[in-house]
Amino acid sequence: GDHERCCHNYDLIAPDDIDEESMDTLRASPCRVELVFEWVQQLIVENIETDIMSIPPPLLSRAFQELAAGMVHFQTAMKLALTPFPFAYAQTCDCLLLLHWFIVPLVTSQWVTHALWAGVFTFIQVFIMWSLNMIATEIENPFGRDANDVDGTEMQRRMNVCLMMLVLPSTSRTPKLIIKGEHASEDESQDEVHLVRRPSQSLATFLQRSSTSNSDTKPLQSPVGSPRG
Repeated sequence: GDHERCCHNYDLIAPDDIDEESMDTLRASPCRVELVFEWVQQLIVENIETDIMSIPPPLLSRAFQELAAGMVHFQTAMKLALTPFPFAYAQTCDCLLLLHWFIVPLVTSQWVTHALWAGVFTFIQVFIMWSLNMIATEIENPFGRDANDVDGTEMQRRMNVCLMMLVLPSTSRTPKLIIKGEHASEDESQDEVHLVRRPSQSLATFLQRSSTSNSDTKPLQSPVGSPRG
């Protein structure tokens, strides 16, 4: 439907780098998310004995748990998107709202002595009830292109930015602490170097100073390229 076509417009990171046979299998599959989920798990299992996944088993099992939790949340979102609101319940609510619309003026006219106040109180009650009903209809399916829906395109873009940041050479290295000695002689060992006490500074000031000092440095390019649709 419209929601499926909407998700097909999300940006992907280097989809041409996947072999053609796998892409054909993915195009022909009716359960594409589940297929990609299985491929990711299979890729992890195949690389357990390599240097890529040479981590302790508790940490690796945590990765599988996070993947499984993501699939559970996906299935929950699919229930919200595909399970329609009961038709009989919706029609009953509309009939009760119409009945309320006709009865409120009659009841309110018996409570007040002026026609103006009767109109004001009637409008307030009817307006509130119909507004709540329209709000419930609007948020019945939070996935779509409406203004009040979840912006899946922006969420996908942010995730792509985070993934591309993780594969940059500058982010794959481990930061090191620079130790500057004060009144340290050449024969002193590194463990005996006294650290220079520096005044504290905010994160914004530190980042601004770092960006100014590196303004002439050419930014690194992502090895996977920019997202493509």
